[in-house]
Amino acid sequence: MRSGYLAGILALLALCALLCLLLLPKAAAEAEIYVDGQLWATAALTESRTLEVTPGNRVEIRPGAVRMVWADCPDRLCMKQGWSSSPAKPIVCLPGGVAIVVSGTAADVDGATG
Repeated sequence: MRSGYLAGILALLALCALLCLLLLPKAAAEAEIYVDGQLWATAALTESRTLEVTPGNRVEIRPGAVRMVWADCPDRLCMKQGWSSSPAKPIVCLPGGVAIVVSGTAADVDGATG
């Protein structure tokens, strides 16, 4: 009988710990936009907007994600990369010299350290 109470208490404590982790506020993600290796801008991923990074290169931001919406390079591979919402998926336009990295918590990178 005592072991049943102990198991119930431990399960309740584990549930409380899980709820605390889920309810803690998370850091808002930001997009760090680099041009030719230099930080050009940091934009919070909390609202929708479009930024003209360089003439011919535009970045679109929506809540939680970012993408290269237009690029003047010939292959436009950066546009084909689509939306990014994770530090593990940067967007790079080599001909335009533009790189976009989503910054967030270390948990967003699935265990990788930076």
